[in-house]
Amino acid sequence: MESTPDVAIMMIGTNDNQEWWNPEIFERDYLELASRIKNLTSKPDLFIMTSPPMSPTYGNKTHLSQKLHIVNELIPSLVQKVANQLNVDSAHTIDLFNIMGGQNQRNEELFCDGLHMNLAGNTYAASQIFLKLRDAGHIELTK
Repeated sequence: MESTPDVAIMMIGTNDNQEWWNPEIFERDYLELASRIKNLTSKPDLFIMTSPPMSPTYGNKTHLSQKLHIVNELIPSLVQKVANQLNVDSAHTIDLFNIMGGQNQRNEELFCDGLHMNLAGNTYAASQIFLKLRDAGHIELTK
């Protein structure tokens, strides 16, 4: 990595729910990538973001319960575990998983198919990211 960002936002997980998915490998790789980003020469301010939830109504029923378990239970807890290991505080954690409905995905109107965000969902996610960046002093509003 030769980039020199001031800020980095990391979100991984939604599509990492295949049958071969392994929680230990996910955690190890997530921690390694986040550490590499955090230790770039520019020392970017790292924000860790959980991925949105998956609805029980998403797609076909093949492996659905396994995918729901991975996306809605394992990945959010592993992402938080990595954030804790890296001392990423709540001010630098963007919890899209719970903000957008959590395990029960109560905010179905933010999704086009139970997994992928629609325009309203993307706008809402962007507003949450904006608020975290603003609150951390990375965005100044001028008149």
